[in-house]
Amino acid sequence: MKGATHSVLRRIISLAAPPTFPGDHERTRQAGLLMPLIAMFIPVIIISVFALIFVFPAKIPSAVVIGVILVVEITSYSLMKRGHVMAACLVFTAATGIYITGVVILSGGMSGANISHYVALVVFVRLLFGTRASLIASGAILIVLSVIIALGMYGIVFPRIFPVPAIPSLFMFLFSLMIALTTVHVAVKRLDEAVALGLDEIRKRERMMDTLAERERKERELTARLTALNALINELARKPSFDDFIRHVIDGGKNVLGFPRISVWLFTDDTTAMTGTFGIDEAGAVRDERDKRVAMLSEDLPSRMLREGKSVHAADTALRDDTGSAVGKGENAVAPIIDGGRIIGAMCIDNLLTGTPFNEHDLSTLTLYAANVGHLYAIKRAEAALHSYADELVHSNQELKEFVSIVSHDLKEPLRTASSFALLFQKRFESLVDDKAQTYIRAIVEEADRMQKLVDALVSYARTGNRGQAFTAVDLNDIVASVITGMRQRIDESSTGISIDTLPVIQGDAVQLSQLFQNLIDNALKFRSREPLAIALSAAREDDGWHVTVRDNGIGFDQSQADSIFSVFRRLVSREYSGTGIGLAICKKVAVRHGGRIWATSSSEGSIFHIQFPFAENQVLHASR
Repeated sequence: MKGATHSVLRRIISLAAPPTFPGDHERTRQAGLLMPLIAMFIPVIIISVFALIFVFPAKIPSAVVIGVILVVEITSYSLMKRGHVMAACLVFTAATGIYITGVVILSGGMSGANISHYVALVVFVRLLFGTRASLIASGAILIVLSVIIALGMYGIVFPRIFPVPAIPSLFMFLFSLMIALTTVHVAVKRLDEAVALGLDEIRKRERMMDTLAERERKERELTARLTALNALINELARKPSFDDFIRHVIDGGKNVLGFPRISVWLFTDDTTAMTGTFGIDEAGAVRDERDKRVAMLSEDLPSRMLREGKSVHAADTALRDDTGSAVGKGENAVAPIIDGGRIIGAMCIDNLLTGTPFNEHDLSTLTLYAANVGHLYAIKRAEAALHSYADELVHSNQELKEFVSIVSHDLKEPLRTASSFALLFQKRFESLVDDKAQTYIRAIVEEADRMQKLVDALVSYARTGNRGQAFTAVDLNDIVASVITGMRQRIDESSTGISIDTLPVIQGDAVQLSQLFQNLIDNALKFRSREPLAIALSAAREDDGWHVTVRDNGIGFDQSQADSIFSVFRRLVSREYSGTGIGLAICKKVAVRHGGRIWATSSSEGSIFHIQFPFAENQVLHASR
């Protein structure tokens, strides 16, 4: 019996429970306001109808009116349960307004109680639909009341179907009471919501302040770490040797960046093993691991890092020593050391000594540190190679100096001896040999002399660019004037006309620049045609430097051989033209040493030699000073 009663109560409660609409707060709120009124009035109206029919038989008209209200209430309830909340609210409020007006008219006119029913209705409309709807309802009620007052003033009296003690008055009282209680409930609920919202806002602000404080703390910590990392990288860049560099990488990682245990390993070329450098041992001391070699296992973090090409981290993994043996469990992180886009090693850290978990800044700092170490490692390798090349260059230059000394003395000496004996033989035995023998002797002397000139030219070429003077401001006008003065006799004898435009001032070696222009003018004098020779020197300023040209109207050359004429001993003409074939090669060395270049063009009208000198601020020198 008790269980059946509970079941009936639960059924009644479920029937009276307002529906909810997830995601639609407004409909849920309206249903929560209207459903209690409908659930309360339906049983009250049913009781009222039975009472009017069976207890007060004379009040059958009242029973009919209240029966109509019952139908309206049931209609509102049905609409509510089907989810048509707005329609239910409109039906209920409209029917209530009509009913209140009927009560006012049929109970003998307006009274304070009846007016209070209208006020309750306006308050209810305000709760259901908002301020605008309540203003409209207030206007309609004022119009209705004005009409009732006007009818009363003209003497129209309605029958008192509802006497004051009748049940409709009780109904209206309950309606007003429910509206008042609902209003108080809504006000209290909104106050609770406001208080809860305020408290939630306070808690939210507190959490936000805590978050901001934590973020600022992390940002300060990260800024301090990045500052320390920058200083550490600058210090690492100054380490002279590779071993000092790697050892300081370990010291800095521990003492500056706060990594309790750190090591650097380099991969073999086939990436099947790692070779050690330096690291922190299980006691926290720096350990020399350069003689260690550990095989790479596919399940280890370095292998995973190599496969993924980025830093990796494991929260609960086996921690190993320099032999690869497990020494405990904890967090481990590995970052790639990259040289020229290729992963050449791994920087490893773990928390074996502290047990403290790594944070995001630890991992990002490790990645950044490893990247910088890889960059510096590449620089150190390049510096080592550069030092090696410099040592080789010094050795090569020394050998070249010795070779030049040998050539200039030991090789020329036999030539001078051969030439001297040939001349002595010609002088002493001139009357004893025929003309053919005299021709042979002259050929020996001439070839020995030519060989000496070749040796001198070769020595000059070898010394160009290796024994130059320091660069200073050089006026090319003065250089060319000095060259022409030294060659004046040859110029006058060949009736050569020379025109010189204004030439620039450049940074250079005056002696070598004199060699350059002397060889170019000498080249023009040697390879002139039958026409009177004309040589023109000019210069033009271009975007990337000065463009100087030496133009002549000589015999020219085959343009397809334009590159080869600057090679050593390269001659494009027969022996009838004197020369060693080294002059233009010297011109090229001088131009290159001054950070420029030289090239030539030729046509039927002669040759043009072009020399480009960079501006001083862009000048890159290509030989020792």
